[in-house]
Amino acid sequence: MDVETTMKINELAKDLISKGRASSSEEASKMAEDIMQKKILPDEPKSEVVETPEDKHRIMVDKLGYRLDDEMSTMKKQMFIMIDEIEKLTSEVEQLKNRPVSQPVTKQEASAEQKEVQQEIKQEEKDSHPRQGGFKPGDSGVDVNKIFYCGNK
Repeated sequence: MDVETTMKINELAKDLISKGRASSSEEASKMAEDIMQKKILPDEPKSEVVETPEDKHRIMVDKLGYRLDDEMSTMKKQMFIMIDEIEKLTSEVEQLKNRPVSQPVTKQEASAEQKEVQQEIKQEEKDSHPRQGGFKPGDSGVDVNKIFYCGNK
């Protein structure tokens, strides 16, 4: 065999495998060699079935039936998912209905709460520490040497 026929056989074998005519590479190469050596003559009657228009019609109807069945099954699955979601949402609504309702806060109550919080904050600010500088200009007992130690450490 020369290089060109070997290349043609390899390409034909790859095509046979990709088309699904051969299950393995060995089988594909055998079939390709047979085709290249003209063992399969083009004059031989092919083993294809001659289809009548009724057969074609029946095959098309069967294909459409399978397709419709697949679509119906996917639609059923989606419907069941939607039904489950609706049931979850209705149960949540029921739970919210059964929950006791708290009284809404009026503006007066809210302002009273704010005043209490502000008073607490003011009380916290009044507490001071002697080293934090809460001194007034007229304090006579303030000595810088007592606050800042500048001696040996």
